[in-house]
This record gives sequence, structure tokens and C-alpha cells, in this order.
Amino acid sequence: MKESIDKLEARIDGLNKKIDQFQFQLQSLPTEARQQAEEMSLNLENKKQMTLSKLERLKQSSGDAYEDIQTGVSMAIDDLKLAFDTAKERFRQ
Repeated sequence: MKESIDKLEARIDGLNKKIDQFQFQLQSLPTEARQQAEEMSLNLENKKQMTLSKLERLKQSSGDAYEDIQTGVSMAIDDLKLAFDTAKERFRQ
């Protein structure tokens, strides 16, 4: 159990670093683009907080609930990564 939690935490930490760097870069956008970027950034923050909340629930769980919550955490991480990739691609242009 601990090993799988560590792997999930590592994935989240890696994404958090990328998101933080991306959000810092968004500060240099022109005003009109920055507004769109801030909306996407807020979406990323919401997804990040949801993912961290699920991870905390996973740490407190056991037995059958652990497997279900672990799947939910993994899906939340995938969703966060997709949102990040989409935002990054949107503002790469």
C-alpha cells in the first residue's frame, strides 16, 4: 500500500511542479490572453486540490475501499494531466 501511495504522490508532485512553472509563465501574457489563462489556471488549481483531497482519503482508507479510492486517485491524476496538457498547448501558440 505504501509503495503505491508513494508512486501516486510522485506523479502528483511532478505535475504540481509543471503546473507551478506554467502558471508563472502565464504572468507574462498580454492582458486579454492572461484572462483566459487565469480561468484555465483556476481550473488546474481546482483539479489539483481535488486530486490531493482524494489522495488524503486514500491514505486513510483500508481494505476494499482502498482499491476503489486508489482507482479514483489515479483517474484524478490523469484528468489533472490532461487539463494541464490542454492548457499548455492552448498557450504555446
